Amino acid sequence: HARLPALTRKLQGVVQGVLLEAHLRERRSRGAQFVEDVCAEVIERSKELRTNKKATRMQKRNALTYLMRALSKAGVSHHKAAVPASQRSLMAWYLQPALDVPALLLEPTSGSTTILMEDTTTATAHLRVEALPPPVALAAGAAFQKAGAYYFRCMARMQRLWELATSFSRDVSARDVEMSTHMCEHLLYLQRRMRRMLGRLAREHASLNVTCSLLGALEGAGGGRRMPPQAAVRGHLWSQKTALDAACQVGTEAALLLEAVAEVHSGRSTAAVRALTAVRTANRQLAQCKARADHYLLGDGRGGAAQQAGAVPGVTPLVITPEMQSSLEANFAAGRAVLAELHAVFPPPLNAAACIPGTPLALLHHAGGGDKAMEDAP
Repeated sequence: HARLPALTRKLQGVVQGVLLEAHLRERRSRGAQFVEDVCAEVIERSKELRTNKKATRMQKRNALTYLMRALSKAGVSHHKAAVPASQRSLMAWYLQPALDVPALLLEPTSGSTTILMEDTTTATAHLRVEALPPPVALAAGAAFQKAGAYYFRCMARMQRLWELATSFSRDVSARDVEMSTHMCEHLLYLQRRMRRMLGRLAREHASLNVTCSLLGALEGAGGGRRMPPQAAVRGHLWSQKTALDAACQVGTEAALLLEAVAEVHSGRSTAAVRALTAVRTANRQLAQCKARADHYLLGDGRGGAAQQAGAVPGVTPLVITPEMQSSLEANFAAGRAVLAELHAVFPPPLNAAACIPGTPLALLHHAGGGDKAMEDAP
């Protein structure tokens, strides 16, 4: 804990040197502007050549040559070897891992995105988590969605280009078609690389967010705040998640069954309608409990499978905070309340399911014992 201020300043220096230097921002801005200028010029020039009936074949060839030179200047290669052999087939494209929307680009909530800051309001400098301005986060999220749609359109157009490359206009040569095709393949490959890089950035951002939260928890502990028993609470969190996952699945299936029963009786069965209402209410409450548990074990639930892959039962979370213990206890109480409500609706033979070892109801029924277990933990 004593080294935290020095480590914070060192990390800020690294981030400042890699991302925030003025000349680096200017270089990124120039690159983006170059792409915009080339795109605008291509659109205008192609429209001009298409509408001008007096345009000669040489003018069209010169325009294509200029475009290829501009793309080459931007780093796009016309060589087939620029794309690895393993990435050239259509099958390889669809075997790429899905790119979930990064949590930092979703609709912002409190603490959902991270800015590295040095808090000077206290004597101890530390990292704190702040939410990005909503307009910035929303604009970035919209741009991400647009870029994703554009990527899949490019995949479809690339397949169409392969088809047209076998019967091309006499205004271009076979060499022109070959070079153009290879450039388009390289552009699509660069898009895939950028998507993978963005996915990695999203995972690292999620990890950084968790690290900031853990550092804050440790700093709070250093200020006299009592930390929960780590192993006991971590174990109960994962056991509770297992029970909630199973209970939510069973609840969904039970609701579907009761909906069918109510539909057969056309709403005349008061018992079926009452049971369906109780199960739907229980499902909503269990879903809230599951969301609370998943928030600490799998992230905020919006980072997708890539973010959740880092969760390891018995290891994650690395540090158990008082908020996690409070969430665990709240879920215990909510689970007992759900069982009480279901017991009031269903007849005794169904209540016996709570006593069958290994069932979701049994796990929730006995989950309350976790309070005592945590108190007895060292």
